[in-house]
Amino acid sequence: MDKVLAFFAFAVFVVFLGVLVVNVPRIDLGVVIVFTILLAAYDFLTSAHKKLPKPVPVAPGEAMDRPTE
Repeated sequence: MDKVLAFFAFAVFVVFLGVLVVNVPRIDLGVVIVFTILLAAYDFLTSAHKKLPKPVPVAPGEAMDRPTE
């Protein structure tokens, strides 16, 4: 579900920047927006495949919030 929401947010971001490029047709703005989209795509692709670390096993009956002495 998180990947779907992240993809939807990325798509909305790209559409927003696309509207900006269409309504303000400047070459320099287009270059900056393309660079921005590429950076966001790279971040999306690299962070979408990260796995969460496995939790540390706790012995049965051992309290996790008890301070050690």
